[in-house]
Amino acid sequence: MVLELPGLVHENQNWKIYRTHILDSAAMEGVVSHLSGAAPKPVNSHELKAWNSSNAVAKYIILEVITDSLLA
Repeated sequence: MVLELPGLVHENQNWKIYRTHILDSAAMEGVVSHLSGAAPKPVNSHELKAWNSSNAVAKYIILEVITDSLLA
């Protein structure tokens, strides 16, 4: 997976563009429900494996665009 997402600029000046790119990327990967919190963590081990994989993709999308200072 190669993402070309914009970074969020100082004082959120490009928030609308940033948000659209994040949601489009999440939709392409099928993980919007993970970003919105609508995908609860399952207890079934088979379902948990798939959920963990999707959750990792959602985290990757976020980590690709946030600054190191925000991450800290």
